[in-house]
Formats: sequence, C-alpha cells, structure tokens
Amino acid sequence: MEIEIRVTTVDDEYTVTTCLMDWVALERAYKTTVTQVVSNLSMENLSFLAHSASKAGGHTPPPKLDDFIRSIKEISIVENDDAPVAGPTAGGQ
Repeated sequence: MEIEIRVTTVDDEYTVTTCLMDWVALERAYKTTVTQVVSNLSMENLSFLAHSASKAGGHTPPPKLDDFIRSIKEISIVENDDAPVAGPTAGGQ
C-alpha cells in the first residue's frame, strides 16, 4: 500500500512514498492491522510511516521517532487526483 506523505521539518522539506515494509513495521510496532490504521489514521501513525519511508528513501531523520516528530513543522498526505475511482465505470463496465 503506497501513500505519498509530504514532510516539512525544521531543516528540510520533501515527499516520501510508503511501501509494504513501512506498513508491516507499523503493524508490528503498534500491534494493529492496516485495516484498523487506515480507518482511523492518527498523527502518530502518519509520523511513523513518514519516519520509516524517510529512512528508506535516503533521508536522514533522527533515529528516534519522538525526535523526528519534534522536528516536524508540517506533515500531510498528498492527495492524488489521478487515482482510479472504484465503481462501475472504473472497470470499463
């Protein structure tokens, strides 16, 4: 499951894309499931995903999640207007 997250810290601004491993790491750390997280995404969950994706994407966030969260000025999910819409027209029906 991929989502794009825009991160603005005191030192940098960038966008990262999550991958399967980021979501699995979140499930393991919080003993939850993706289904539960997606239906009730918290700022801590979003920050965790951004932290994990930042490390994988070659950025150098602080090693500890709490320090990363302290450095964040703004964080948001990038909306993709080109995403396919579920429904009868999406499948060519």
